[in-house]
Amino acid sequence: MKKSLPHFIRHLGAAALIAATALAARAEVSMQLDRSDIGSDEAAELTVSASGNNSNSIRPPVVAGLQFTPVNQSSQIEIINGSVNSTSTVTYEVTAQAPGNYTISGAGGNKLTLHVRSGSGGGNSSPFVANPAAQASPTLPNPSIPGSVSIAPHMTANGAAFVRMQMPRHDLYVGETVPVDIQVGFRAGMAATLNGLPTLSADAFTLNKLSTKPEETEEEINGQPYTILTWHSVLAAVKPGDFSLAVQTPVTVQIRTSPRMSGGDMFNDPFFQGFFGRTTQKELTLSTDPSAIKVQALPTTGQPADFSGAVGSFTATSEISATNGTVGDPLTLRLKVTGAGAFDRVESSMLASAHGWKTYRASGKFTPADSVGYRGEKDFEQAIIPQNAGHQTVPALGFSFFNPETHQYETLHTSPITIEVEPNAVASAAPTAPAPQADATPKAPINGMRPDMTETGVAIGTLRPLYFQPGFIGGQVALALAFLGAGFWIRRSEKAAIDPLRSKRRQELKAMDSHLAQMDSAAKQHDTATFFFSARQAVQHSLASKWKMAPAAITLDKIDSRMNGEGENIRQVFALGKVHEPRESRDLRHE
Repeated sequence: MKKSLPHFIRHLGAAALIAATALAARAEVSMQLDRSDIGSDEAAELTVSASGNNSNSIRPPVVAGLQFTPVNQSSQIEIINGSVNSTSTVTYEVTAQAPGNYTISGAGGNKLTLHVRSGSGGGNSSPFVANPAAQASPTLPNPSIPGSVSIAPHMTANGAAFVRMQMPRHDLYVGETVPVDIQVGFRAGMAATLNGLPTLSADAFTLNKLSTKPEETEEEINGQPYTILTWHSVLAAVKPGDFSLAVQTPVTVQIRTSPRMSGGDMFNDPFFQGFFGRTTQKELTLSTDPSAIKVQALPTTGQPADFSGAVGSFTATSEISATNGTVGDPLTLRLKVTGAGAFDRVESSMLASAHGWKTYRASGKFTPADSVGYRGEKDFEQAIIPQNAGHQTVPALGFSFFNPETHQYETLHTSPITIEVEPNAVASAAPTAPAPQADATPKAPINGMRPDMTETGVAIGTLRPLYFQPGFIGGQVALALAFLGAGFWIRRSEKAAIDPLRSKRRQELKAMDSHLAQMDSAAKQHDTATFFFSARQAVQHSLASKWKMAPAAITLDKIDSRMNGEGENIRQVFALGKVHEPRESRDLRHE
């Protein structure tokens, strides 16, 4: 009986250990949304917590139309009366690609409902906002551009981005072109990428070709700095009617989250998450609110016969290449049309037909006076030939257009031009050359062909072509071998010069890979000292490769002098790496 008591105690301890292990293996998972209703340009936070041995295997939910981006992670281990319990928590930022109702399902039958409304939500969490507490007012003032009105500018509810367009007025005529400025603004510090150029929502209008590199300026709105991208263009109305016009621009926003320290986990420190770039992306379409635009048809009453469709405000002058000429000699007649409007419809036949003049087809060339081609000058040239001598008059030229300011057709007339035309001079007959006299001296008869050359020159011993002769072939072979030898020598010299650089670059990349692998291993094992020391070495090798220096020569003083005081994150890595340098490395360095 005495021998069986220890045996029983051992069995009882084993049973308790098995029961404790089974209890710890059961993982409990819970989910919680910070809010269940958001706008399409906002984000909600989903917190997933799990306890037990499987607490480290948290995976984000999979829901069509929703994107889950991890922004914070923490873990906690508790030992109570010998019982070990671990708890992990992961916070996800939830964004939607389209409005609707979404159900988020998790382990253990947990289900949450998220309602996403179209438009802005006005909440405190948004994918645009790096610091939600510092949101700006959504009111967007109109820029002070003289003589322009805005097409219903729209700013997101959190004040992070906007799009707007300025144009002279909201009523146009068919064929009329007006200058417009399209602006897309992003609050300072926000990373965004344009996925395309701005487009119009109505097919009754066209935009002149937009540049892929818009003008970039800075502007302060509601006390907040913004980066403004501006396209200068020309808008044209192509058909009459009442239309609703909006401007749309697709963008991809780089969302930088604002992580929180949790559980004292150093790897969740904001410095690390900022240094290693914890961000997520969201594709959006910025759009102005629709604005009513009225396009009127051009009146048919009073339309001139030579009207070519030009709408705008213009002036016209004419000139000629010379004020005197000769019958049959061409002159150049020029017509200059200057102003602002639809220059692509400015046309003129100039002198289609005129008594006493032979005319040719006119050609035109446009020279813009601004970056969008709204203002400028169009020059027409025409070759004309006077047919009669004396005082001749080039008739006045006419040009007709529709003026949208006066709402009437207007016809311009240039002044007639008088020139003096001289008659052609009659060419006098050239004197006849005397006929050569015949040589009366008798010639001796010639038998056979007369030779072309009296001296035959050097005789050759063969008619075999030069390129078949041995000497020529040998010379060509020698020349080809010389070229091949020179090419081989040059290639070998270049390779010898490049190989050391390639070998050195391979060694640098191998060292960088080694340090990064040590950082990954240290992060998984929560080995802070090794992580910082490896990070410092990785930065040293990276800067050494860039600055053509030895890694050991990269110090804080060298970083300050080469980076002009910038690179605060790199300074922090160096400082922390210095503090956590292993003792054996310090002893070796001192020796």
